[in-house]
Amino acid sequence: MNILFLTKEYYHEKLPSSGGTGSFISSLSKSLVNEGHTVFVFGVEKKSIYIDDFGVKVTFVKDTLSRNPIYKLARSITKKVPFLRKYYLPILRMELKKIASELNKFISINNLQIDIIETHDFEGLSLYLDNKIPVVIRCHGNYNFFHNYFNFKFAKYKLDFEREAIEKAKNFIMVSKYSQSINHKLFNLEKSQVIYNGIDTDKFRISEDVAIIPKSIFFFGNVSYEKGADIAVSVLIEVLKFETTATLNFVGRNTNYNNTIENILIENNILNKVIFHGFKLSDEIIKIMSKAEIVILPSRGENFSLAALEMMSLSKPLICSNIPSFSELIINSENGFIANSIQEYVNAIRLIFENKEASKDIEINARKTIVEKFNKNKLVKETLDYYNDAIINHKNKENEA
Repeated sequence: MNILFLTKEYYHEKLPSSGGTGSFISSLSKSLVNEGHTVFVFGVEKKSIYIDDFGVKVTFVKDTLSRNPIYKLARSITKKVPFLRKYYLPILRMELKKIASELNKFISINNLQIDIIETHDFEGLSLYLDNKIPVVIRCHGNYNFFHNYFNFKFAKYKLDFEREAIEKAKNFIMVSKYSQSINHKLFNLEKSQVIYNGIDTDKFRISEDVAIIPKSIFFFGNVSYEKGADIAVSVLIEVLKFETTATLNFVGRNTNYNNTIENILIENNILNKVIFHGFKLSDEIIKIMSKAEIVILPSRGENFSLAALEMMSLSKPLICSNIPSFSELIINSENGFIANSIQEYVNAIRLIFENKEASKDIEINARKTIVEKFNKNKLVKETLDYYNDAIINHKNKENEA
């Protein structure tokens, strides 16, 4: 099968840092190549780049449109000048049309016979794709989802573009039952397939030669309000009241929110208790997160967390916020913890710090959950089955036409 991923992000050291979606596409692509399939990844970036990533053919073409001074001027003027504002959205649509045009050109020039295209739900990348090749949208987490259910703010045009793209599409993979329920309501969808994210449990195994840092709390994710970075600091402040040697380690992309976090640390005189490790590549993540005694994910909104799967596969006691997607993964006090308040985070941390037997049970059950239910092989098989169904349905509709 010839498979193409259309994406805004891909996890590779030669590309800008990516989030969970980029890591997911990188991992799934390599797994599909290992199964004997041909996989292309296509996107638009600041400069053109080609990478052969263990058999995955990754191509990002230069974003000539948004860097064009005439286009940038037109976009700026139509946004600011009232009587020209009606032209603003059509100009923005040119970016999505350009992506579709560049993709078609890429396929044509290289004489590719693509069987199926997969893309993510955010930013509406598939809006102007034609119907010649079946398209699957995997709903990792779109702007409409976070806007409507977690009160995150996004420009209206971003919400509109996503909605149009999703309403136009026919094939959907949801990464959790919660995601399926919400997206069906948001976009009036009738049918989709739940395929949970899966990870390489052989790769995400704790490094035995790495010593755990005593009384260490690790936060894994972007340092942002959405991911709950402020909650992590509030938890540390309370933990330090009974465990003065505790430390908080942020592992993930720094953002503008770092300034807010650092101000809180300075105000509470605990700047020396927090370490910002920044963005790390996959192998580095495994090594550094192996040092954690506890990992917390106090996110305010998640579709389904790849980070949670990775940390549980590393046998880490995980404490998560009480949102539905985490509840699909974690059974409280059995394979991790669900916290409803700062105090519940603190209680779970205290238990892990002081009760090594309870901690060991959590670690064993956490990894067992991932190995049995969220492993990469299960993800790949279910994905290929869905691709085949989508291809057959597409051909049948073509024949009917």
